[in-house]
Amino acid sequence: MLKNATIAITNSCNSRCVMCNIWKSKISETELNTQDFIKLFSAPFFKTLVDISISGGEPFLRQDIIEIVKGIRKQLPNLEHFWINTNGLLPIRVHDFWTEMYTTTKNEYLCLSLDGTKEIHNKIRGVSAYDKVINTLKLCRKDFPKLNIVLSATISPINADIANLKHIKSIAQDNGCTYTFRFANNNDTYYHNCISDFTLNKNQIDEIINFAKKYKSDDVFIFAQNKFIQTGQIEVMNNCRAGKDFVFIRPDGTIAPCINSARTIIKPTQIFDLGKHETCPCCTECCFYPMLNYSQNCQQR
Repeated sequence: MLKNATIAITNSCNSRCVMCNIWKSKISETELNTQDFIKLFSAPFFKTLVDISISGGEPFLRQDIIEIVKGIRKQLPNLEHFWINTNGLLPIRVHDFWTEMYTTTKNEYLCLSLDGTKEIHNKIRGVSAYDKVINTLKLCRKDFPKLNIVLSATISPINADIANLKHIKSIAQDNGCTYTFRFANNNDTYYHNCISDFTLNKNQIDEIINFAKKYKSDDVFIFAQNKFIQTGQIEVMNNCRAGKDFVFIRPDGTIAPCINSARTIIKPTQIFDLGKHETCPCCTECCFYPMLNYSQNCQQR
């Protein structure tokens, strides 16, 4: 029974991130409109979803984002967790969205990208982004006090040091948020960045591991990150349930097992050949958390 879906509602993006080339990709002419999304999620196999995550590109570039989310939401009677991911470059639009959607789902999350200090974050994002992210954070924290806000960093050689991680930690604590991080990875089906080199040196790896042990020792995803950067393996992913417990929806409405997959599936089904088509194991939240939360046979920490 399908439990989680990550939905990229657009490939358009207003960042120019060093670790992601989505903004360079051609925007599909068949990008679904509001009614298309509603029709897609009326399919019977989506009725069991309890968790969805809206992503992009930058989802707030869609002028019809509120209508899309409301339409999808009405099709999902069992929905308990709603996530939306943003680079935070459109503070007013994000605020307007939550004005409409706040408290419509039991558990609501705003995931904001923040990669370090102002100088480092702007360098990584390729645009002047830091002040807008902080503005988005403060606007939403002020007016939506029960909203779960998560600051999310993507670790690359540019920001892989204690100073940047401590800065993110400080911003989170000052604003009543949580924070997380993951390592930049190569993926030509989603990030279009297979020629990029995100290799960290030993000192950088040691710093991140020590930071995680000191400040995030109870975070199962960060624990898995530490294992992944050291061994290239994540135990919970050894029995991958992509295409069964969770799926990835592209902007044109096609369904893939996960963001690492180049294939299209007609509907979620039993898949036996993940290793032939997908890069495994994976260290992204949209694969790890569904495995941890919903899989029957996942291994615990």
